[in-house]
Amino acid sequence: MKKEGWPEFPFFWLKKPNMSSLQNLASHVHEKAETYRRSGFRGETSEMEKQIIEHMTALEQQVLVLTDVVQALLQIIDDQRTSQRVKRAFRWIREKAKKYGHRVWENTIFKVLGALGTLWFVWFLITLLIRFLHGLKR
Repeated sequence: MKKEGWPEFPFFWLKKPNMSSLQNLASHVHEKAETYRRSGFRGETSEMEKQIIEHMTALEQQVLVLTDVVQALLQIIDDQRTSQRVKRAFRWIREKAKKYGHRVWENTIFKVLGALGTLWFVWFLITLLIRFLHGLKR
């Protein structure tokens, strides 16, 4: 899956990535982050090695914080999916209303009643016009 202007999608095992894939992605991020958490270093070290270890530990902590942020974002996005459900519900309601509206519009009784209503309205307007014009002649 390649969208224009975006890098290649990195999770090939997601065949059709969508909002329902968020839980899979969150668990994948969690598993990968837990794999790389270490308990520390062992053995004798020089001052330079201690500085490198401190620097690497700081970088590792930053990466783990970013991992936690990504997981939190995925959970927040997943929690916001209710808006998609609401959109689907409104779409379903609109389709049903359209379907039943079309059924009513194509109904013969509706057409006959509509024609009778139109004829009655035209008759009513003509009688009003006749009465109005008749009243002007006096």
